[in-house]
Amino acid sequence: MGIHKTKRIVIKKADVDELIIPVIEWLNDYSGVITFFSCQGEPTDDLVTDRVDKPYVVFTCLDSVELAEILDMLATVAIVEVSWYRETPMIRYIARFIGQKQLSHFCKWLANNEVLTTRCRQGYLSN
Repeated sequence: MGIHKTKRIVIKKADVDELIIPVIEWLNDYSGVITFFSCQGEPTDDLVTDRVDKPYVVFTCLDSVELAEILDMLATVAIVEVSWYRETPMIRYIARFIGQKQLSHFCKWLANNEVLTTRCRQGYLSN
């Protein structure tokens, strides 16, 4: 636990790896989700098992219905791990994409389906 009193606020801007932005926007579109960390991974052979090279996003979800939907949508492209942070206390989920190919396919799927808001879709497709 920190020594300073804190308050949860909305951070409107952050530097995010470009290839994972559609995933972050999709997750942040859920009212019960807070994203913490992400990385688009390093371009490697998808057979490499080192987790450091894989794309990932760390988030929490305060709504069990939203969490079930998120997990269902990620089921074929990512392995989701659960971590308990005693200091917060909070459950965090780490979605580790199987590889760059799966991240790319999922982002394309998000762009072509109605799961993203118009704002998010326009931002993704304009790049």
